[in-house]
Amino acid sequence: MKPPKVFALVTLGVFLLLGGCDGVSNRLAFRSLNATVQRENWNGRYSNGVLLSSEHYRIFTTCTDEGVMAFLPGFMEAAHAYYHDLTGLKETDHEQVGKVYLLASRDQWADVTKRLVGNQSPQYLAIQAGGYCYKGTCVFWDLGYKQTVPVAAHEGLHQFLVSHLRDQLPMWLEEGLCVSVEGYKVDDKNNVTFDPDSAEMQISDLRNAVGRNLWIPLPKLLSMDAGQAIDGSNAQAVAYYAELWALVKFIRSNDTYRQGMRQMLADARDGAIRQHLGVGFLEFQGLRSDGRKYNSQLSEPMFRKYIAKDVEQFDKDFTAYAKGLVKD
Repeated sequence: MKPPKVFALVTLGVFLLLGGCDGVSNRLAFRSLNATVQRENWNGRYSNGVLLSSEHYRIFTTCTDEGVMAFLPGFMEAAHAYYHDLTGLKETDHEQVGKVYLLASRDQWADVTKRLVGNQSPQYLAIQAGGYCYKGTCVFWDLGYKQTVPVAAHEGLHQFLVSHLRDQLPMWLEEGLCVSVEGYKVDDKNNVTFDPDSAEMQISDLRNAVGRNLWIPLPKLLSMDAGQAIDGSNAQAVAYYAELWALVKFIRSNDTYRQGMRQMLADARDGAIRQHLGVGFLEFQGLRSDGRKYNSQLSEPMFRKYIAKDVEQFDKDFTAYAKGLVKD
């Protein structure tokens, strides 16, 4: 599938995407793919490297698909604006510029991964189709427009959260939010609309999870992380992400749950999660040093504190909601 048509004008190194007008700032707002982008050679490891610089991003790429290269910077800028709306986290004067690597092949991606993450590279190299965000840097390879753009949106939100939060979110919320931003539509005037309901793949994957008996009970889901999901079968990993997509969708459909989610995000921004959970300083610092331990021990307490105290009843309601989403 080719990217939507975008018109490019190259003048004195400036790569300008021409699109429609900005939409109203809300969940289903149209966002223009307009972005002023500086294009220059990337004097790095690869002779054909290009650096695309926009307001919030520096995209280092060896991608040879000019359509993807023209589309991605404007799309990421639109996604960045949507991240603020989705999370309720306001833009600050200290916004970090996001560093992104878009490589032409998986071999180049593996090469960058080995240099970036060092001894941890084996667990990242297990990724078969997609990418990751490591310490605020996004790294993925060109999978073709249809797959590359959702990966960019997903990993871009991980990057955004790293730069805006002092405390880590539980994985059920962070991964669920990141999956939810994969749904988008582009109109014939080069405006993008981010809409979780347009994530057709997640509906299909959720249907398989429910139909093939891969459904993960909520207590187990809350304590899992992406690494544990990927370490299992591919079907289980797919079910994990689909279920998290449905979980965040369910939370956002209920005023009380949605307000609790926003409060958790605000407290994570302020570094106040420890105080609200009543966890001692040294214990919390110890958990923060081990991401998996932090998630497994604090995810359910955070859920009970901010979303619902009665996990069992919530699980019943959520399961019924998810089955309703995939009902023919």
